[in-house]
Amino acid sequence: MFPNLESIALTSQHWLEPTQANTSKLLLLAAAAAGQMPKLRIMEIWNCGSGHAAIFRYEATGTAHSSACRLTWRCSWEEGPERPIAWGRVVAAWRHVASTNAGRELTLVVDPLPDVPYGYGTYHAIIHKLKLRNLILDPTSVMQARVVTGTENEPEVEEWRPSVPDSYWSES
Repeated sequence: MFPNLESIALTSQHWLEPTQANTSKLLLLAAAAAGQMPKLRIMEIWNCGSGHAAIFRYEATGTAHSSACRLTWRCSWEEGPERPIAWGRVVAAWRHVASTNAGRELTLVVDPLPDVPYGYGTYHAIIHKLKLRNLILDPTSVMQARVVTGTENEPEVEEWRPSVPDSYWSES
């Protein structure tokens, strides 16, 4: 059990393939693990390589009295299903996490990843799409990765910050 864990980013070269043979299994195991993380606010599972990319994100946002948890699935492949094979089971498992951990409903977002100038050959092409990117790489390295892949002008997703006072982030 991880009683105080609020954020986690994971990647795996073996689950992310357009065939999606292992994707559902990984997402079901991730839901089981998230059930042991009562303070979890965000989990991103991602990978990029061999011309393909995907991001799975669970977010418990808002306050205890409003807002819903959000489950986001983004992938770059066009052929085959846009969602993992056992999507219904995956969503049900994550609905249980949202209800148990956060006492909220779960909203779903399925959003294809756009084509990028140099393709999805390395993590460089997707890092700016992660909310936890600055906990994975230094912000300067994130920008260097974007320049390498020609994505420096694409909008970034809003960066996630842990629940600490704003004064923590100000430069003193």
